[in-house]
Amino acid sequence: MGFGKKLEEKMLAKGMKQADLVRATGISKTTLSSMISRDNTKVDVDAFIRICKVLGCKPEDFADEIMEAAGEQTRDEKQKAKTAEFIDLFSKLSTEQQELIIKQIKGILSK
Repeated sequence: MGFGKKLEEKMLAKGMKQADLVRATGISKTTLSSMISRDNTKVDVDAFIRICKVLGCKPEDFADEIMEAAGEQTRDEKQKAKTAEFIDLFSKLSTEQQELIIKQIKGILSK
């Protein structure tokens, strides 16, 4: 999901239209419209913080969308890559080694 779609989703969850967010934040209609329709992530930090305050969310709620726009892996993609790597490495272990790893993981999770 792009930045604009995420912003639109947050607005919808709050029952806000673009005009409502423009009034509440003081951001121009053109700027907000651009952010939504063009998935524009080049936004003034102060404006972004005001949007988050009005929508009752945190800037990090948009982290995946910002990382995606920057061509970086999202948190979900990174997690999937780590999981795939773990499975690959785990499958190369002997049954005895796998049992030891499982026992250690269970110990960590029980703390």
